[in-house]
Amino acid sequence: MKTLSRNFVEMILSYGMIAGLLIIIVRAAVYLFDVNQANISFSVLNFVYNIIVLALCLYFGAVAYRKKTMTGNLSYLKGLLFCVIVSFVAMFLIYVYDITFLVFIAPDYLASLFEPQMAAISDNPSIPPGQKMQMMLQMEKFASPYYVSGLNALISFGLSIIISLVVAIFTVRKRPISIDN
Repeated sequence: MKTLSRNFVEMILSYGMIAGLLIIIVRAAVYLFDVNQANISFSVLNFVYNIIVLALCLYFGAVAYRKKTMTGNLSYLKGLLFCVIVSFVAMFLIYVYDITFLVFIAPDYLASLFEPQMAAISDNPSIPPGQKMQMMLQMEKFASPYYVSGLNALISFGLSIIISLVVAIFTVRKRPISIDN
């Protein structure tokens, strides 16, 4: 019989990789099919998809882990810890994909997104020169794949902690212990 810590690690890796890969597959498909990402409805749909995939993987992973415990019970803190670590694994995979994609696969991807905005800023005569310079520096930061990937990972992990706080509530099961005489 496997030990509880081994089950814990296996479940974390399994469900974290499933969540991360499902999100990565959609990201890759969006790039391959050249979907217009500037559309607000696409952004909302993508955001909702990511939340649903992560929440479902966290829920089913925590329930599967709960079933592997000796008592079949899971406290809120253990469920929360499980969900946060699964989220971390998923976000780490997505971060590695983002860096790989932006540095090796499509190095001009960010530049093509921000060049029209940078041109609009530089061509706009109503923006004062000091503010224009500040806006251009900010846009150059967003054109860096490491900055954008890190910021995306940080925001995603923050959202995943919020999702984990909610999902952990639904995975808790405390059964009364009966003592037989």
